[in-house]
Amino acid sequence: MAEWGFVAWCVAVGAGDLWSRRIPNWLTYPVLLIGLTHHSVQQGLDGFADSALGVLVALPFAVLFALRLFGGGDVKCMAAIGAVVGFNQAVNIALTAIFIGAGLGALVLIWQGRLLSSLKREGTSAMSQVGLRRKARESQVSPEQVSSEEAPRDAFPFGLALSLSAIFWVAPLLT
Repeated sequence: MAEWGFVAWCVAVGAGDLWSRRIPNWLTYPVLLIGLTHHSVQQGLDGFADSALGVLVALPFAVLFALRLFGGGDVKCMAAIGAVVGFNQAVNIALTAIFIGAGLGALVLIWQGRLLSSLKREGTSAMSQVGLRRKARESQVSPEQVSSEEAPRDAFPFGLALSLSAIFWVAPLLT
């Protein structure tokens, strides 16, 4: 029965992120606490440790958030998922979500007729960042001082990819 509640939560997160491009704290924090508490009560310290390690799977997403490549809601969503499913499943879900997100992002860009222009822009941006760093090292200034201009980024609701991935990995438990 709890698996169905988790799937319903995933649907709410994915649909909400798709609709509003936000994953609110009131959706993530309670589930994170429920996951930690449930595993602690059911399995004691070992359960709490597995759940806490599942939360830590969100750390790479936090790095991407710091680089402004992901939203904070995506990080908290991954942390909540990790708390509920534990470490091993959280790793599976995170890796699968990356592939789902890349595929969905490519499909959206193809549908909009912007795939090639986006790839070209991102490639140019990456190459210019390498050049900026080289210029910064040569002139002893930070890359931000060399150029404060950033390439525009396409917003993508990664919470949808996380939700689809979580449902994929939890679906075999639904009986």
